[in-house]
Amino acid sequence: MPWLLAMLYLMRGFENNSAFVDGVEVGTYRRDMVGYDRVEIIKGVPSAALGGGGNSGVMNFILKKPVYGKTGGSYRAIVGSFAHYRAEVDYNFEINEAVAARVVAAYFKKGEFLKDLTGSGTRIYPSLRWAISDKAELLFNGEYLFSDLPIGGFGTGFTLMPAKFRKLFPALASDDDPITALDLDWGMHVSPGGSSGHKDDTLVSKFQFNYNISDDLFFRQVLQHRKTDHRRTVFWGGGNILTSADTNPADPGNLHGIYKRLGYRWFESEDDVVSFVGDLAWEPEFKIGNFDLRPITQVGYSYTESDSDGVRRAYTVKEELRYFNLAHPNFNAYENHSDALEDGYTLTQNSISSSNNWNVYINQELKMFEDRLRLLYGWRRSYFDNSFKNRLTGDMTNNEGTAAPSQRYGGSFRVSEKLSFYASGSERNDGTRTVLRFPAGLSPDDPRVGETISADSTIESSDIGIKGRLLENKLYYSLGYFKIQRTGTTTSESRDRETPPGSGNSTIVIETVFTNGDTVKGWEAELIGQLTEKFSVNFSFGTMDSQQPNPTTPDPDDTRPIRFVPDWSANVFAKYNMKDENGDGFGIRGGVSFIGELDRYSLSNFGERPLSETQSVVDFGVDYTFGKYRVDAYVKNAFDDTFMTVRVNTPRQIGVSLSGEF
Repeated sequence: MPWLLAMLYLMRGFENNSAFVDGVEVGTYRRDMVGYDRVEIIKGVPSAALGGGGNSGVMNFILKKPVYGKTGGSYRAIVGSFAHYRAEVDYNFEINEAVAARVVAAYFKKGEFLKDLTGSGTRIYPSLRWAISDKAELLFNGEYLFSDLPIGGFGTGFTLMPAKFRKLFPALASDDDPITALDLDWGMHVSPGGSSGHKDDTLVSKFQFNYNISDDLFFRQVLQHRKTDHRRTVFWGGGNILTSADTNPADPGNLHGIYKRLGYRWFESEDDVVSFVGDLAWEPEFKIGNFDLRPITQVGYSYTESDSDGVRRAYTVKEELRYFNLAHPNFNAYENHSDALEDGYTLTQNSISSSNNWNVYINQELKMFEDRLRLLYGWRRSYFDNSFKNRLTGDMTNNEGTAAPSQRYGGSFRVSEKLSFYASGSERNDGTRTVLRFPAGLSPDDPRVGETISADSTIESSDIGIKGRLLENKLYYSLGYFKIQRTGTTTSESRDRETPPGSGNSTIVIETVFTNGDTVKGWEAELIGQLTEKFSVNFSFGTMDSQQPNPTTPDPDDTRPIRFVPDWSANVFAKYNMKDENGDGFGIRGGVSFIGELDRYSLSNFGERPLSETQSVVDFGVDYTFGKYRVDAYVKNAFDDTFMTVRVNTPRQIGVSLSGEF
């Protein structure tokens, strides 16, 4: 996938909202893989020394950088299903023997089977590398991402997913259900307008200075600035009228279908983040007789200052267009959003927040017995000052103080190339967080507008397992057990509520609550290798058992599974290379992914349901290389299967690309 929506991802059952670039924590934003060499997936709670990171792991994106002494580049053009087009170029050039530059760029029109999720964008990744001396180097990387892609899948008519998917849910599988009975196929996905992104820009500039003080002493200083600017509108369904006290005046008994009451919202947000990271690393080698010792010490700091400004407006839909019949939708009424709206709007949110975080850390690693034995320890102390102000009410919150120390410890012992043992543990403390109790759905005069709740956040994790190589080192394997427990964590609940209380008017309200004791534990196994010169495989399998206190009841012993956590999952990928000694010829690849049952799955307006069936999806591709040129054809979701762990599923996609060098 050439572009990546990294606003949110799942890892070991937990939703993550953080990421690293070149080892520096930067948060999540829409990324494009054209600007990166690779992505490193680091499982487990990240190093206590390097920052908060994700809840159960992080994705470390390694940017493409200039190469000294080289001039040349490559290009790629892609055409795919649903009118998807993309063009990429990557060019590196030598300025002189000490300076090199590189520009990576892409333009795309992202086609989707959902019209409201289509969009276009431009990505530019400039970089400059300067060898100041044989010991000092300065590196600049830019990520300038411009697009009009919609943000998220909210409002895309999720209750109207095709019958093929709806029938997975017992509550919806009956032919008596008026929407399921329509037997909609993928091409007939219905949405009452959905989400449209008018602006989704992210501008990142990173400067890094490296200095080798000596052969075993290294200094690094990083300065990074990120600015994001988002605008979007949402035409949304405000409730299932069949279960609401409110009814459609034109159909008081709801005799002709299931209705939604429509609403229209406009969102705007701006974020500005500046980060400084500096550290000193010492990597000496000692030998006392026959005893070798390699301590690696890293000490440093990180400072982040961020400001966020958000505005939300609500518009009233005209009376004749106020209700949307889910079973018999009228598309034309919502093609032009402005024609369906009354004049004027209500400002429902106008807020600003700021955050200042200062971390000091130390990492200590010890290698002995020709690196057979490795021990590590990391320590971090965080100081924070976070504030939030609601400009509508004047209410303001402030969290200031010092979080308890975070620690990470562990070790590994290599018996031979075929077998190693490892174990690690981590405790991360991130201080107090305060959030809005009801971030969306309340009317402006509701007394709960602006209500906040606070909690301290702690994550504890542990890993233990074995790893090594098999079949004359051709195959890498690992088998491990993990457990992660979070306290002071947030979750969102969507439900119909009276707004304001006692008014009799029901609408969907999103309530944010803190839970304590979210736990995921399970087993993970992996096999990766190149069995022959032409054939390589990648296999992974995992089981997960999750639970969290049920925030909807006061009973502390009432627990439930965490949303979107399957009982098990598996992936198999294989690649066969038929190219000759010059690299010309065919290559084929294919893979299948499985997920097991989901005990909790949210389906809009029908509450949470179990998804009791195993799901799978198959992808494959073929490529042909001739000289400097390569043709690649691929099929995603080849059998048009239902593979649903997020809101928006994608049916079968076919694409072809042409790439080359110049």
